Amino acid sequence: MVSFFLAHRYMESTKNQRLSNLSQMVHMARNAIQPIIKDFHEKKINKQTAVNRIRDMVRRMTYHDHSGKNYIFMSSYDGTMLVQPFEPEKEMTNMWDLLDHHGKFIIQELIKAAKSPQGKGFVQYHYLAPASGRPQEKYSFVIGIPELDCYIGTGKYMDDIRAAQRNYIWSAVGLTTLLLILLMILVKYSIKEVKKNLEKLSHENQEHKKTHQALKQSEARFRLAFDNAAIGRAIAQVDGQFIRVNKYFAQIMGMKVSELRLKSWQEIIHPDHLTEKDACDQALLENKETGVQMKARLLSLENLKIWARISYVLIRDKEDHPMYFVCDIQDISAQIAYEDMLKKYERIVDTSIDQMSLVNRDYVYEAVNEAYVKNHDLKREDIVGHSVAEINSQIAFEKTIKSHLDAALEGRIIQYQSEFKYRGLGQRYMDVWYFPYKNAKNEVSAVVVHVKDITETKIMEDKLLQAQKMEAIGTLAGGIAHDFNNILSAIMGHAELAQMSLEGETKISANLSQIIVAAERAKELVKQILTFSRKSETDLRLIDLNQQLLESINLLKRTIPKMVEIEIKLGQELEPVMADATQLNQVIMNLASNASDAMPEGGKLTFATTSMDLDQDFCETHLEIKPGRYLILTVTDTGSGIDKKTQDKIFDPFFTTKEIGKGTGLGLSTVYGIIKEHGGQITCYSELGQGTSFRVYLPVHETAMRLNLPVLTIQEVAGGDESILLVDDEAAIRKSSALILENKGYTVQTAANGEEALNVFQGHPSRFDLVILDLGMPGMGGKKCLKQLLALDPSLKILIASGYSADGRIQDTLNQGASAFIAKPFRGNELLKAVRRLLDR
Repeated sequence: MVSFFLAHRYMESTKNQRLSNLSQMVHMARNAIQPIIKDFHEKKINKQTAVNRIRDMVRRMTYHDHSGKNYIFMSSYDGTMLVQPFEPEKEMTNMWDLLDHHGKFIIQELIKAAKSPQGKGFVQYHYLAPASGRPQEKYSFVIGIPELDCYIGTGKYMDDIRAAQRNYIWSAVGLTTLLLILLMILVKYSIKEVKKNLEKLSHENQEHKKTHQALKQSEARFRLAFDNAAIGRAIAQVDGQFIRVNKYFAQIMGMKVSELRLKSWQEIIHPDHLTEKDACDQALLENKETGVQMKARLLSLENLKIWARISYVLIRDKEDHPMYFVCDIQDISAQIAYEDMLKKYERIVDTSIDQMSLVNRDYVYEAVNEAYVKNHDLKREDIVGHSVAEINSQIAFEKTIKSHLDAALEGRIIQYQSEFKYRGLGQRYMDVWYFPYKNAKNEVSAVVVHVKDITETKIMEDKLLQAQKMEAIGTLAGGIAHDFNNILSAIMGHAELAQMSLEGETKISANLSQIIVAAERAKELVKQILTFSRKSETDLRLIDLNQQLLESINLLKRTIPKMVEIEIKLGQELEPVMADATQLNQVIMNLASNASDAMPEGGKLTFATTSMDLDQDFCETHLEIKPGRYLILTVTDTGSGIDKKTQDKIFDPFFTTKEIGKGTGLGLSTVYGIIKEHGGQITCYSELGQGTSFRVYLPVHETAMRLNLPVLTIQEVAGGDESILLVDDEAAIRKSSALILENKGYTVQTAANGEEALNVFQGHPSRFDLVILDLGMPGMGGKKCLKQLLALDPSLKILIASGYSADGRIQDTLNQGASAFIAKPFRGNELLKAVRRLLDR
């Protein structure tokens, strides 16, 4: 009975010790993963990342106990086995219905203990032991991690305790029998047995000495391992005073071991961390934690601030009284510096106005910067961890995004530009880049997507292209008009010659008159084209914009429908502008006419004037305008508005939205040409259904410069007998003009270009009384020909003819000695008047 009682006491004591060891191991594991849970609470990482990191750490948590290698396991609250180092095939499988040998649901009982009010507990069950191949009694201890819906634990089979109990009983029985036999022998052979006992005591004494020696050797090995560990180690009293420190810890602190051993934690920890250190100590002293870990700055001998990770436990005596702390100290200064650098990089990325994101191979966002969050009008947690299709729509993902991501995951760099609509920005034009992201193994594991807003640049490019297009169209229009003038001159000249050859009014004469009338209409059309191309005659004077506007509105009131209300808002004390009053009136009338057409049911037409100083920033976004002071004329209607596509073409020549026969498409292009000729700018702002507003910018001039071209006219048409050299590259114009002049008695000789004209003139320099010279000719050109003719005869009278009616080139030729100018196309009478007036000077 005594043997059984002693065996039972032995078994209970061993069992309790092993259960305590299980609890201690799981608590240590729980403390080790606490930093990851803390990062999750602080929202530095998401739930899935936290679980994955804990799994990696737990998988490495194996330990040795009295029976060999053991491990920490991990499972979710839904029964999925997350970590099982000794049976990895069971990981990520659901073990919810796992039964033990007696029909108990093992996993469900473990989850129940983990989710209990205490958040931890023991579970007893019978499970097949790998070594024996039969069910054995097993105890597991688990601790719940409710914020991540999982728990961790470890277990131990107890059959070896039972076996030990049986062995103990049999040993006790055997020992009792032996004692009885010995007692009998002792009685019989007492003297001899005493001698043997003395020998035995001597042997035990020798064994005790050996054990003592082994203990001394073990202590020496401990000291050697402690002092030479590749990590800082210390043993400290409960009050923080060091009892023992190793070489590595002293090396971290830049001290000798003897110096550091005389100090306490309070002396070497930065004051900012003392409160946290006291809280960790208190948690251990009050048994709230089995082990703690903290980061702190340590003050070295040179007063350098060293970042360290301090992990320590409290050792207690048999009566559970606190004895001392055992501490591990790891220098993490380089890690903290690296983390600080990463934080700086994160701040740089977050400060950028460009959108940046990191997408993994599963097309899920791993990280986004602040610009990405702001432009999508979402929270960061609403993006990170979610799929690209979820954030950008499934259609957009399948149509374009996925193919770009796949290409980047293959190692290619993708770039394109496109228009996007954002919740936080609206419609914007973006420059998009996809870059492969390589991990530590130099493998492409994700894609960096960089999106730059180039809307303003795109707008400027479009404006530049529009300006270049308008300039090109103007150049083309001017050239066409010049050639068309030559054709019209020939048509009008030959029609008049035909009329002269007829006597009286006939049907043919009437038809010829219609030809001349049509040619005059064409002449006006060409004049509009020349206005657009800025090659028309302008009479620049100092103009009061308000006065000019009021005069134009007085004319306008007679032409626009009465249901259109006119409102006038005149700026005060406006400076004068240098402008052609007739052309300015044409601008106002054109804009008003278009506004009236946009309000067939009536509306309001508003005219406003003001002045403004335009700075460099404004001029950078409005091409072809220079900084300075400008008068601004605004014409606004409440009509139907103009769509964006039409606005892009509104100033193009011959572009019209009116029905066939109701518009030439030259109205706004003429306005554009006039304003550009005046050194100004015109802009249009409109929205469908909201009306349209045109703004005309005219530069302010402080001095008056009037361009005065001596265009000749006379009241009567007279002929003469003088000799004239007619120079023009158009054969039809040479022929018709020569006939008109010869019919009035003049002697005419023609030349097709400047070179031929000089040859003719040099052959008979005193023969010609007048030269009619076209400026726009191939080869030498009219301007160079003029210089050489005047070099041969400075008193020579030269009449300049050109389709560019007030070009700067014409003013130059007049300044260089040309006598007068006549604009093409001209009628016969106009040519005769100009020739006669010049010859009579």
